[in-house]
Amino acid sequence: MKISLLTLLLIAGLSQPAFAQTSPITFGVRAGLGIAFLSESYTTSFFSTSPGLNCSGGGLVNIPLGGIWSLQPEVHFMYESGKRTDSDTATYMRVSDDGRPLGLVKFSSVTYTPKISSLHIPLLIKASFGEPKAHQINVFLGPTFSYIVSGNSTQEYFDTVGQSVEKNTFELASIKHFQVGITVGVEYRILTNLLIDTRFNYSITNYVESDWYQLRFANAQVGLAFLF
Repeated sequence: MKISLLTLLLIAGLSQPAFAQTSPITFGVRAGLGIAFLSESYTTSFFSTSPGLNCSGGGLVNIPLGGIWSLQPEVHFMYESGKRTDSDTATYMRVSDDGRPLGLVKFSSVTYTPKISSLHIPLLIKASFGEPKAHQINVFLGPTFSYIVSGNSTQEYFDTVGQSVEKNTFELASIKHFQVGITVGVEYRILTNLLIDTRFNYSITNYVESDWYQLRFANAQVGLAFLF
């Protein structure tokens, strides 16, 4: 007979001693660093994507619910970036800042580097195994609600020998500011007040969405938290 992970966690929670039920509400701060995975849907098929930087920082509060269970709301400011490379040879007219033509340039690829800054609010359900001291193991899962504060992309043209011939930055259009995602991870308590975790954040909704273009990010992150 198959037993689900949730059933096993419930059984473990009922078997935990009373200390887990009387743990106080705790506050803390957390900072994380990781890799952002860019996902795009675009009208051209001549492109590839590569991961970029992901970092975040903010605060948290852990609220005991009884047994091994607790609720952990968090608030983070998060930065995500990635890169798309379009490989399609073409010729275009370069122009100066005041609109004067500077001549024709042949390029073989264009890179776009979208960068998103947002406010993330994960609402995590956490299961803790062992006493709240060094070597405790925790697992967590929950929805994440986000608000995109800003988004832009750097566009850079390269000629046939790989030299950059033009670079500019523009604001992303069609941003969907309110986002919904899922966060899942595991945490290890190094010291009583110091924890390390690894987590995966996946966005269910598109950050940018239009009739011809969609963009979203997922990210994997390692973080450190300090509890007061």
